[in-house]
Amino acid sequence: MELESDESKIMIKGEVSKRKKVPIQPGFGPLDWMRLCERSPKPKPRPPVTLEELKAHGTPEDAWTVIHGHVFNITPYLRYHPGGQAELLRVAGKDGSELFSNYLGFCSGLTFAR
Repeated sequence: MELESDESKIMIKGEVSKRKKVPIQPGFGPLDWMRLCERSPKPKPRPPVTLEELKAHGTPEDAWTVIHGHVFNITPYLRYHPGGQAELLRVAGKDGSELFSNYLGFCSGLTFAR
Protein backbone atom coordinates (compact mmCIF):
# COMPACT_ATOMS: atom_id res chain seq x y z
CA MET A 1 0.00 0.00 0.00
CA GLU A 2 1.43 3.35 -1.01
CA LEU A 3 0.94 6.38 1.21
CA GLU A 4 0.49 9.97 0.14
CA SER A 5 3.60 12.08 0.51
CA ASP A 6 2.38 13.79 3.69
CA GLU A 7 1.73 10.58 5.64
CA SER A 8 4.00 8.03 7.26
CA LYS A 9 3.55 4.68 8.99
CA ILE A 10 4.35 4.30 12.67
CA MET A 11 3.90 1.52 15.22
CA ILE A 12 1.60 2.24 18.16
CA LYS A 13 1.13 -0.57 20.64
CA GLY A 14 2.08 -3.15 18.01
CA GLU A 15 -0.27 -1.84 15.32
CA VAL A 16 0.62 0.08 12.17
CA SER A 17 -0.92 3.53 12.14
CA LYS A 18 -0.83 6.49 9.76
CA ARG A 19 0.07 9.98 10.85
CA LYS A 20 0.30 13.24 9.02
CA LYS A 21 3.77 14.65 8.61
CA VAL A 22 4.23 18.20 9.78
CA PRO A 23 6.72 20.41 7.95
CA ILE A 24 9.51 21.72 10.15
CA GLN A 25 9.78 25.49 10.01
CA PRO A 26 13.29 26.93 9.58
CA GLY A 27 14.91 27.43 12.97
CA PHE A 28 12.54 25.02 14.76
CA GLY A 29 14.12 21.61 14.18
CA PRO A 30 15.41 19.18 16.82
CA LEU A 31 18.93 20.59 16.71
CA ASP A 32 17.60 24.12 17.13
CA TRP A 33 15.73 22.99 20.24
CA MET A 34 18.87 21.32 21.61
CA ARG A 35 20.90 24.51 21.08
CA LEU A 36 18.24 26.55 22.83
CA CYS A 37 18.23 24.13 25.79
CA GLU A 38 22.00 24.28 26.09
CA ARG A 39 21.84 28.08 26.47
CA SER A 40 18.86 28.08 28.87
CA PRO A 41 19.22 27.82 32.64
CA LYS A 42 17.87 24.66 34.26
CA PRO A 43 14.36 25.14 35.65
CA LYS A 44 14.07 25.51 39.40
CA PRO A 45 12.16 22.85 41.34
CA ARG A 46 8.67 23.92 42.28
CA PRO A 47 6.09 22.69 44.75
CA PRO A 48 3.62 19.98 43.63
CA VAL A 49 0.93 21.07 41.19
CA THR A 50 -2.73 20.38 41.85
CA LEU A 51 -5.04 19.02 39.15
CA GLU A 52 -6.93 22.33 39.18
CA GLU A 53 -3.70 24.26 38.60
CA LEU A 54 -2.71 21.91 35.76
CA LYS A 55 -6.10 22.40 34.08
CA ALA A 56 -5.54 26.17 34.15
CA HIS A 57 -2.52 25.72 31.84
CA GLY A 58 -4.21 24.26 28.75
CA THR A 59 -3.77 26.93 26.09
CA PRO A 60 -1.14 27.45 23.37
CA GLU A 61 0.04 30.56 25.24
CA ASP A 62 0.43 28.67 28.54
CA ALA A 63 0.62 24.87 28.21
CA TRP A 64 1.63 22.43 30.94
CA THR A 65 1.32 18.66 31.02
CA VAL A 66 2.16 15.80 33.36
CA ILE A 67 4.21 12.84 32.14
CA HIS A 68 4.65 9.98 34.58
CA GLY A 69 4.20 12.24 37.60
CA HIS A 70 6.46 15.07 36.40
CA VAL A 71 5.01 18.46 35.41
CA PHE A 72 6.35 20.07 32.23
CA ASN A 73 5.79 23.56 30.84
CA ILE A 74 5.50 22.59 27.16
CA THR A 75 4.78 26.12 25.93
CA PRO A 76 8.32 26.85 24.64
CA TYR A 77 8.45 23.45 22.88
CA LEU A 78 5.18 23.75 20.92
CA ARG A 79 6.78 25.17 17.75
CA TYR A 80 9.56 22.55 17.88
CA HIS A 81 7.38 19.45 18.31
CA PRO A 82 7.91 17.18 15.30
CA GLY A 83 4.26 16.10 15.31
CA GLY A 84 3.04 19.69 15.24
CA GLN A 85 1.55 21.98 17.83
CA ALA A 86 -1.93 20.48 17.62
CA GLU A 87 -0.62 17.04 18.56
CA LEU A 88 1.19 18.35 21.63
CA LEU A 89 -1.75 20.53 22.65
CA ARG A 90 -3.83 17.36 23.03
CA VAL A 91 -2.15 16.94 26.44
CA ALA A 92 -2.04 20.61 27.49
CA GLY A 93 -3.63 21.02 30.91
CA LYS A 94 -3.89 17.23 31.27
CA ASP A 95 -1.97 14.12 32.17
CA GLY A 96 -0.16 13.21 28.94
CA SER A 97 1.43 9.98 30.24
CA GLU A 98 -0.62 7.58 28.13
CA LEU A 99 -0.19 9.46 24.85
CA PHE A 100 3.52 9.94 25.58
CA SER A 101 3.94 6.22 26.27
CA ASN A 102 2.11 5.32 23.05
CA TYR A 103 4.65 7.23 20.96
CA LEU A 104 7.76 7.35 23.15
CA GLY A 105 7.39 4.45 25.56
CA PHE A 106 11.09 3.65 25.19
CA CYS A 107 12.15 6.74 27.20
CA SER A 108 10.99 8.80 30.15
CA GLY A 109 9.64 12.32 29.88
CA LEU A 110 12.72 13.47 31.77
CA THR A 111 14.72 12.83 28.59
CA PHE A 112 13.09 15.95 27.13
CA ALA A 113 13.01 18.04 30.31
CA ARG A 114 14.07 21.64 30.09
